[in-house]
Amino acid sequence: MSELSTFNLTDLMRWVEEETGCVVSFHELLPLSDIPALKLPGEMYGHHSPFCEFVKLQGNISRCLSEKQKSLARSKAGRPFENICRYGVWDLVYPVVFEGETVGVLYLGGLRTGQTMKSINGKTYSGPKIASLSAEKKIQLKHWGKFLADFVILLLACRRRFGEKIPRQKKKEFYAHAADAFIHNHYREDIHINDLAAQLSCHPNYLGRMIQRAGGKSFRRLLTEFRVEKARPLLAVEHYTVTDAASACGFSDSNYFSAVFHRLTGGAPKEFYRRYRRPK
Repeated sequence: MSELSTFNLTDLMRWVEEETGCVVSFHELLPLSDIPALKLPGEMYGHHSPFCEFVKLQGNISRCLSEKQKSLARSKAGRPFENICRYGVWDLVYPVVFEGETVGVLYLGGLRTGQTMKSINGKTYSGPKIASLSAEKKIQLKHWGKFLADFVILLLACRRRFGEKIPRQKKKEFYAHAADAFIHNHYREDIHINDLAAQLSCHPNYLGRMIQRAGGKSFRRLLTEFRVEKARPLLAVEHYTVTDAASACGFSDSNYFSAVFHRLTGGAPKEFYRRYRRPK
């Protein structure tokens, strides 16, 4: 990047991931995504390591959200701390404190501790290897946590200096963006608007109205459309059946998936994959 004006939090978080081999995510407590340089792609608002995705796919999303809420509550004290989830994954939790208030929380880690990784609901993780925790890695992540937090603080301070207000009131666009990020991270799982409402500490009915007002679509509609869009490329893969594609994208019933797919695309799933698997 050639100019300072092009720097944004997304690039910096990705650079830290590449430098450390860890996973970095950010939870905003104020609607900082209203600031262009602080707006992140959906997956970076949640733990997006392959292992965390595996855990949530085994029906543990409620437990994961509960642990997230506990860490967010603790972060209000404004001091970094270490956290190990019940599945043995370590994170450095780094609060971003601006003018005495915790405005967001960085999570750096996704590292494996010394304990043996057990099967979850009878299934064993077989994805990419999880990097191991070490004393050196802890020091490295504390350095990068401060670096990322300082970037956010500096940006907010510059806005304040030039008379720009720090976003506080959560507009309907904030809730719509939160819904998009939540769906992006959890569409394979059995999720509901109540799960997102609990994460945002608001009533599900209020959240539903804000999402509807922002884009004219309900949470359920957004989720269904996203799942169908993710299913389309799977149907072109030879070893995926309609049932496989439906299951991989969060549909528990392949008949319901077929009906929804036809309604949204104008064609049946079988017609779609026959067309794309036709010999050249």
